[in-house]
Amino acid sequence: MVSQDGGISFVSKSWNGNTSDTHGFQKRAEALMRAFKDTPSPRDLVADAKLYCEDNAAHLAKFGFITRIPATLKVVSQVIGQALQGAPWQSFDANTRYQSLALCHYGMAQRWLVVSSQAALERADATLKRATQREEEAITKQLFHHETVPNQINQPTASPTLRWVFQLLEGIHRVRMTVQGQVHDLIEGLNDVQIKRLRLLGNEVCRLYQISTG
Repeated sequence: MVSQDGGISFVSKSWNGNTSDTHGFQKRAEALMRAFKDTPSPRDLVADAKLYCEDNAAHLAKFGFITRIPATLKVVSQVIGQALQGAPWQSFDANTRYQSLALCHYGMAQRWLVVSSQAALERADATLKRATQREEEAITKQLFHHETVPNQINQPTASPTLRWVFQLLEGIHRVRMTVQGQVHDLIEGLNDVQIKRLRLLGNEVCRLYQISTG
């Protein structure tokens, strides 16, 4: 329990590091409910996302509460999608906007705010770029190991970019022919470098490109 004008701790309790946050919050919520019965209004709970779970709903329904809804709940992505397709957003400041939605969840009538900020968008974009880069590096490493391929100036390189890997596969064509009423698909334009790279992608790719597995 902390003060409202600086967050100074009045009462605290230490828990074992292996204690479940959700379980701990449930126990704390039960204790607070008992204490709140004898306190004057307003009586509101403010906590992070661990407060909001189905096991706590019966306690939360008795008092007002402010919390962040866990992103692990399926309904969260549904509400965000609804907000993105719904009414115009309200501006909080130059870089932040929000949308208010009324809904019933866990048997409680609630008002949720979906908040979008420029800073959050930039963090998400940076996270996506890092994940994409790691995936590209992993794919490239899987494809080439310690082998070399010709780079853009026809010099051997053991660390090509993923873009260049796909460019190396350009010029391959699927040709469909009909011979005596039978339709045949042929792969045309494969060179030795391309065949070598395609074999690294596995048997199914070799089958699609009509090459041996090596």
